[in-house]
Amino acid sequence: MDESIVLDEELLRNKNPKLISDIEGELEINIDSAVFFKEKNSLLLEFAINHNDWMMLNRCKENINFIYDTMDHDEPVIKFIKKVMQITGE
Repeated sequence: MDESIVLDEELLRNKNPKLISDIEGELEINIDSAVFFKEKNSLLLEFAINHNDWMMLNRCKENINFIYDTMDHDEPVIKFIKKVMQITGE
């Protein structure tokens, strides 16, 4: 990673589509040492912004679902959905 690159925070705040689509690379997500998701030419900045927004929401509320809907696909490519377990008594 080139640490000399500085991104304009205003462009990030406004979620500038040109900037978001210009920063791409391979995205790999591992869970318990197993590959959960791997895709070349992913929009890395777009994913980072979505993930950051989700993390901020989870600080305020508990267990918010993460649904990554990208410009590159018609449907979400990653979903982390909380399953609610209901216990019913007799």
